[in-house]
Amino acid sequence: MDNQITTLVGFRTKKTYEDSDFQNLYQKLLISENPNEFSNSDKVKLLKWAILFFNQSYDDVKKIGYRIIVRYANLFKDYIPLYDVSLYAGFMPIVRFIQKNHLNTKEKQNRFLNEYISSYVDDFKEDMNDRSVYLSLGQKKLVNFSRSIETDSLIVAPTSYGKSEMIISKVLQNPDGKICIIVPTKALLAQTKKRLLDNESLADKYKRIITHPEMYKKDESNFLAVFTQERLLRLLQQENELSIDMLMIDEAHNLLEDGHRSELLIQVILILKRRNPSLKLHFFTPFLIDSSSIETKYADYSIKAERSEEYIKIQRYFIYDAINKKN
Repeated sequence: MDNQITTLVGFRTKKTYEDSDFQNLYQKLLISENPNEFSNSDKVKLLKWAILFFNQSYDDVKKIGYRIIVRYANLFKDYIPLYDVSLYAGFMPIVRFIQKNHLNTKEKQNRFLNEYISSYVDDFKEDMNDRSVYLSLGQKKLVNFSRSIETDSLIVAPTSYGKSEMIISKVLQNPDGKICIIVPTKALLAQTKKRLLDNESLADKYKRIITHPEMYKKDESNFLAVFTQERLLRLLQQENELSIDMLMIDEAHNLLEDGHRSELLIQVILILKRRNPSLKLHFFTPFLIDSSSIETKYADYSIKAERSEEYIKIQRYFIYDAINKKN
């Protein structure tokens, strides 16, 4: 079938996406590295489309609008549209970055209520893990939830969204407890341990972090461990009386997979809950629709969940000619 199907709207012919001005200009925006290829009319069209898409309720359409804005800002070095959109969406790290690096003195003076906006953005500044950072609206909501929750919990947030910082904050909130962090692979053991020790407050409290069953000492009243489920299960089998106060499970969606490793993880949870009914469980994952799907009828725990579906990051596309070996 001819992909250039047209439909009659009144007496006018409306072209489909494959034969539209938007398709051609959007593709050009994604792959071009030369801002001089665009006329002022092209720029106006891009911004109109971006605003139209970003104000839609359908997430995938909103993402197209946001992608246009971000690409527009980086290509034309015009950050005012991105500044306004980010302020509206609650992307405060971007707002603060543009304020600091891409607004000249005249623009700062001419921006309506600029001082008020700066004060508002500062409300999203947090001292987290030995450094000050600006959180987005979604991040602030999750951080507040993580700090305040005292029951079993689930946090669903995109990758690189600050879940590691939330885990560190949980450890620092419970300095006298026996805490274990479960990571899905051995490769993440060293990486997670390094992130923990990079925090000075945590490193002062825990001179060493247990990553292997043989490192455990029975006389320790409190400890911090980073294990895979296999290593934790081995330790529990060796130490029949061992119980812990808090278990944090990174990449918790692995519980939903059919296989031996997910069964081991469930076994670990059941054993720990049996040994200590007051055990606190905190799950972290980049995607999960229903929190009840990681609960089990064999253990008494009910999860309170909080999630964020912000999309501050966008994809960057490149075209590579594999035949001629050039971009």
